[in-house]
Amino acid sequence: MRYFLPPEKWEKIEATTAAFLSQACKGEPQDAKEVAAVLGRILSLIRSHGNIVRIMSRALQHQLGLHVLHNDWRGALCLSPASIAELTFLLGQLQFFNGRIIPSAASVSHVLELSQTFQDLQEVTGGTADRRDLLVSDVSDTAAFIFLVDGTFRFVADYPVNSSESSTSRELEALVRFLHAVGGRLASRATCRLYWQTDSQAAVWAMQRGSRVISLQAKVREIVFLEKQHSLSIIPVWTPREHQRVVFADLGSRIFSSTDEWSIDREDLATVFFLLGFLPDPDCFATTASSVAQTFFSVCPQKGSAGIDFFAQNLVPGRRYFVCPPVQLAAKAFLRFQACPGVEALFAIPDWQSGLSPQGCSSPLSYRIPPPEALLLLGLRNRLTLHGRHPHSLCLPPVQILVPRNVLLPRR
Repeated sequence: MRYFLPPEKWEKIEATTAAFLSQACKGEPQDAKEVAAVLGRILSLIRSHGNIVRIMSRALQHQLGLHVLHNDWRGALCLSPASIAELTFLLGQLQFFNGRIIPSAASVSHVLELSQTFQDLQEVTGGTADRRDLLVSDVSDTAAFIFLVDGTFRFVADYPVNSSESSTSRELEALVRFLHAVGGRLASRATCRLYWQTDSQAAVWAMQRGSRVISLQAKVREIVFLEKQHSLSIIPVWTPREHQRVVFADLGSRIFSSTDEWSIDREDLATVFFLLGFLPDPDCFATTASSVAQTFFSVCPQKGSAGIDFFAQNLVPGRRYFVCPPVQLAAKAFLRFQACPGVEALFAIPDWQSGLSPQGCSSPLSYRIPPPEALLLLGLRNRLTLHGRHPHSLCLPPVQILVPRNVLLPRR
């Protein structure tokens, strides 16, 4: 369902706006009250046209506000080139944007629509449950990470970003690229309203009101066009960066430059798996790029991930867990398996004593690895791989495969 502006009202607004714009283009000063009247007519279209009318009148609103602040409502003002450009664009696109989506039958009532939106916003900001209508994003200096919180890990994307741009620009660019990539598939889902959770207040403000920064305004305009193209309505929501979903997105944006994302050379691993008759399922600490098993657990949402956070998963006897953790979590993971007799696991841990002892650990969650007599040690060649956008070999200390004695090792 859509809400359309009646033709007779559209013709009247188009005629008065075109006449006003014609005079402004000639450099004729416009009475402040007349400018306010034009803005009022344009903003009255928000019900039928959506937020585009507010965004693309941003420059004129700012100009009128400054005039009234210094001169009250007396006198006239000449429209700036930015105001004229935005009004010209808006006038040419109003017919295209006519027909705003009505999310549900109840939303035909504006009061009920606002009530539902307010309830949804409370759930987004105050809860951590999965939602089919919620996007979450975050950006670092090198990458942007964005995902749909529907529990399937199908709509997850990461993009390299230009570190010279502002964080607001990078946040908006991530949303633009995500909509270009999967907007069509999102449009085929049951919901047409998407909430976008971010820790960038400036990005939320730009999406709601537009921006006087030309580059940001261009990105917001592109997002609005993509919304119309894919029959979506995106509502930005700000939450602090401490929110659990934003923390996941932040991890995703940094994961490709993190030294925690390491693994052993695949050829060496294949040799070890063959000697032990060990077919891993799942990989407990992995990403889409680094996983050595068909299923894996990841620290943040990843395509193909079977679950978020290894320590939140139930360990099931009969499965063969491959554990190649970040060094600071190695001891904690080891103790987790020690507490689950009968669960089979294969550990790969770098021989970094400073990272495996309390004295060298910055994390309070790390513990001392049990003494060597409790472990079966297998030497490997000195080859490790750091998984990122450009995987490359590293010269690191020797690696040990550590297997708790209390696990069930296959006999050969």
